[in-house]
Parts: sequence; structure tokens; C-alpha cells
Amino acid sequence: MSRDKFSYEGLKAIDGRIRRLSTEAGYLVIQDRTDRRQDDTLARFNLTAEDAAAYLDLPTVFDDDYDPDDPSEITHEMICEAAAAWVRDVAERNTVGEEWRRFRVRVYAPKGIRLMDSAQFVCRNHEADLDLPVPELPEMPLPTFDEATAVASSKGIKALGDYYAQWGHLVIGSIGQLQGVNQSMIHHLHRQLQDAQEQVDKLVSTLLENRAREAELADAREAEERDSSARTVLAQQALEQLGEAARAFLSTRGLTPELADVLGVIGTSPELMRALSSPDVRALMQDPDNLKGLAAMLEGAAQQARAMREQAANQSITPEDAAA
Repeated sequence: MSRDKFSYEGLKAIDGRIRRLSTEAGYLVIQDRTDRRQDDTLARFNLTAEDAAAYLDLPTVFDDDYDPDDPSEITHEMICEAAAAWVRDVAERNTVGEEWRRFRVRVYAPKGIRLMDSAQFVCRNHEADLDLPVPELPEMPLPTFDEATAVASSKGIKALGDYYAQWGHLVIGSIGQLQGVNQSMIHHLHRQLQDAQEQVDKLVSTLLENRAREAELADAREAEERDSSARTVLAQQALEQLGEAARAFLSTRGLTPELADVLGVIGTSPELMRALSSPDVRALMQDPDNLKGLAAMLEGAAQQARAMREQAANQSITPEDAAA
């Protein structure tokens, strides 16, 4: 097919857009848009080495060792050139016998998950013979109501299918966004839980350490109190033994038992012993008058104590007891 009798309007820009999107695109679709009320899909071209091999002059591109069954040697640039050649081939084959045709090229992502680009171009046939006799067309039968209903239903079903596809893409996208939000929230909560667990571990460790220190201090206080009580008991026992020893010693020296008891009582009082051991007190006791005064004071204190005991005893007797 001669390429000189065909010209294109807007196709170079489409070639550039295909090259720019080819690294992410999956396939191309070309549609006839001469009648703007409908789009007739003509062909599909996968952006792969297998589909590109049919539109490349392979013997001039590769050396003599090229294996036509191995498409791995076809580069990405060669696939883009094959795609451009495929668009022109489809357009020219569908413009034969026509003065011009309008086409639309659509670029889809792999598996048709989304439409990446769409553009239109015009192919003109400069050798079209417009004076050919128009063949007499048979009379078309009028469509019946059932046929019209079937056509309308098919269009409605097709539109419904398109809407379901759009709704499905929308739901899948929304679910993906919700899943991303949930994953982010779960990760954030997990990090907060780890931080809280570390704080709880630190608090528990601090409480255990404080309880251990309190237990040690309590044990130390109890041990100190036991030692103090033991020392007090030992001191009392020592004083008692010292008093008994003093009484025994004095009784052996010819002292009366009453005087020995007095000395024993004096020996059990640390304060009285400290006072009697004072040099000043001893100096006062060297004077007989001071001893007389001390004796009189002790006797007066004893009499006063006896009188208070008798008064207390009399007050505890009731009138009934006195009458009896």
C-alpha cells in the first residue's frame, strides 16, 4: 500500500504522547470516529515485543544471527516505532475507498485498569475515486418494536456494565484508602502501646526497688530496737547483780541487813549513784549538819508519804463498811 496517497492531521503529536506513556502503558486501541455519534473499535496493539515484531523490518535491524522466534532482542524504542507503524496501517486500511476518516487512539494501563490518554487524528486518502457509481442498496426493512427494544436493552446493559465497572474501581480505591488509614492507626497505636509498656515496666521496677529499700530499713530498725532492748535488759541485770554483790560484800564487812538493803536500793538507781559520786555532794556529806538535815528531810518525806497512803486508804472505806 503506497504511503504517498495518505496524509495525516494530528498524528505526530499522538506519536510523541505514545512514546512518553509507553513505559507505563499496556496496550493501544484505535476506534473509528467518523460518525461522532458512535465509536467503532477497529483493533488493539499490545506494547510487547510479540506484537511489535510484525511491524518491524527485522532483517535490516538485526544481524544474520537473529532468531525471529526470540523477541527479547527488540528494544523499547523499537516497540514505540512499531506502535506508530501499526496506527498508520490500521488507519490506511480503513480509509481505502474513502476521502477521509477520523480515528481515535486510546492508551490504556496494563489490564485496562485505567485510561491514560485519548487523542484523535484524521487520515486523508488523496487517490480516492469519488466518481465511482454508487451501488444500488437493497431496501432496509423497518425495525420492529422487538428489535428496537433489544437494541435499547443492549445499550442499557452496556451502560450499566460501564457504571458497575466505575463503581467497582471507586469501591476498590476507597477500600485501599481505608486500609491504608487503618494500617497507619494500628502502627501508631502499637507504638503508643510499646511506650506505655516501657513506662509501666519502669514504674513497677521503681516500686519494687522502693519496697526493697523500705524492707531493708524496717529490718535495720527492728535489729536496732532489739539491740537496744537487749542492752537495756543487760544493764538492768548488771545493776541488779551489782546491788546483790554490794549487799553481799557489805554483809561480810559487818553491816546490818537494813543498811545493806539501803545500799542495794541506792545501787539500783543510776541517777542517785551519779549524784553520790559527785565531788561536790561528797564535800557536803563531810559536814555532820548537812547529814542531819538530809536525814530530817528524808524522815519528813517518809512521814508525808505515809500520811497520804493512810488518807487514801480511809477514803476508799464506804459508810456501810464503817457501820459494820
